Amino acid sequence: MLREIHDPDGTMKKDRAAILKKLAELLEVAQLVIGVDADLSTLDIIVLEQLLQRQIHVFVVVEKPRNKKAIFKSFLTNVNAAIQAIESGKKVLISTDSANLVHGFEVYLKSRFPDLNVVGIQAQDGVATTGDPHVLRLLNDINNEVVGIDVLITSPAVESGISLNIAHFESHFGFYYAWSSRPLSTKW
Repeated sequence: MLREIHDPDGTMKKDRAAILKKLAELLEVAQLVIGVDADLSTLDIIVLEQLLQRQIHVFVVVEKPRNKKAIFKSFLTNVNAAIQAIESGKKVLISTDSANLVHGFEVYLKSRFPDLNVVGIQAQDGVATTGDPHVLRLLNDINNEVVGIDVLITSPAVESGISLNIAHFESHFGFYYAWSSRPLSTKW
């Protein structure tokens, strides 16, 4: 959220100042604030410290290394790699920050692979937390319900509070459109 407040072209647009003011009011009355962020930046810390007029304590949780790799490719190359993985029989997880892309992938993959169980979850058209009963069951007990799924396509509608703890998917592809800022300092 802080990153969106920094960005005049972000999703908050003209509401940025009001949202920042409300956030400051909430933080001022809280005795203890614990925030979790996978990509917290130095700029975020500076903004919070200026907002609260006090020092922020950052605790970094270091994840144990796993034998995973990330390969950054062009959109089309990544799409082709995902299709090849599906064709080879692998269980595939596709995550994206675009509800439209979830819908597009789902329609395309269901038409191309009609015998596979392809499930798309995104916030539009009521298929996230308030919609399709199959999706609700999946989100309620993802570790048991995911077993019958060949391809799962998700948007951020399911990223918060859902923890997939079983090794069902053999390939994971991500399609994200974002910007990243370099840290201003390494203060912590």
